[in-house]
Amino acid sequence: MDLVCYFWILYLLVSLTLTPQVLQILPQFMQNLIRYGKLEEKGKPSFMKYLEVPKRYFTHFYVIACIWNTLLAWVAYKTYFSKDDIGMTTIGQLSARDGADATSICIGMLLINIQVYRRLHECLFVSVYSESTMSVFYYIIGCTYYLAIGPTLLSESDATQTGTLPTELNLRWWHLAGVGVFMWASWHHHKAHVILANLRKDSKGRVTTLIHRIPSGDWFDLVSCPHYLAEILLYFGIGMTQGLTHVGWLLVMVFVLINQTGIAMQTHRWYNSKYHEYPKTRKAIFPYIL
Repeated sequence: MDLVCYFWILYLLVSLTLTPQVLQILPQFMQNLIRYGKLEEKGKPSFMKYLEVPKRYFTHFYVIACIWNTLLAWVAYKTYFSKDDIGMTTIGQLSARDGADATSICIGMLLINIQVYRRLHECLFVSVYSESTMSVFYYIIGCTYYLAIGPTLLSESDATQTGTLPTELNLRWWHLAGVGVFMWASWHHHKAHVILANLRKDSKGRVTTLIHRIPSGDWFDLVSCPHYLAEILLYFGIGMTQGLTHVGWLLVMVFVLINQTGIAMQTHRWYNSKYHEYPKTRKAIFPYIL
């Protein structure tokens, strides 16, 4: 039974509800569950407040992700370097495939941990959250997503059948290329969050407002949501370290692509409706295309 594929196919179906074309045909109640932050509809039913949490709870995603993926990195380390099976075989039962080598898995787990720890730092010390909210539905989706990506990566390891295969670390060109794409995208991802946070701060770094403003600089000069574009690219970079043959991770990449593109299109429409002076040449997420 391929639980990994079933899980991500379900998430892909959920992600389709974030596209404007699908979202607008959903019942208003479901739209209220899906929209969050500045995209929330005004005049929501009063009972919705019982199904919402503050948007700053995004931090919880990364607290969970840091703890969980550090533990999974330890499982991989013990498997490959100490030849102790402390869970890898069990994780392997989630997927019908194996074959990802030790180098690919170790690099992939390292990059996942770099990503979630960096995002935790940004949530705690960079981002400035308003009093906006998100639904419990979106909160659960976010938590389970970050619980799933680590096991998805490990599930196709070549050590999952025995748990004690000897370690052979062999760097290939796609490992280096993938790390390069990941680091490049991570830098722009971080820079986008800094630019957004600075819109609410003065020159001394003190928060002075919680209102939305038009961001500019770096990739913001090309697209409305460069942080979503960068996230797509950094997950693609992790996929490259797997040689783009890891089926579970390919599904992760498709989910991220659809999810981030859908939210970016909604955000782009919001900017254009709110600001008449919004740059007309700026696209939603992919420069010069969409």
